[in-house]
Amino acid sequence: MKLKVALTLLALLPLSATAHDGHGSSQAHSLLHYLTEPLHIIPVAIVVALGVAMWRRRKAR
Repeated sequence: MKLKVALTLLALLPLSATAHDGHGSSQAHSLLHYLTEPLHIIPVAIVVALGVAMWRRRKAR
């Protein structure tokens, strides 16, 4: 059940995305932009952390 809730929340994550242009120090659609701007890297880090936590918990069983 908890896995279904987690997957649902991950599926809804793109709904919180906002389109934007004209900020930061790199091109808006470049890989560098997505890897260096806090607005992008923080959500990615959260998703990765949740994935690792779920993987480790499942492995521990």
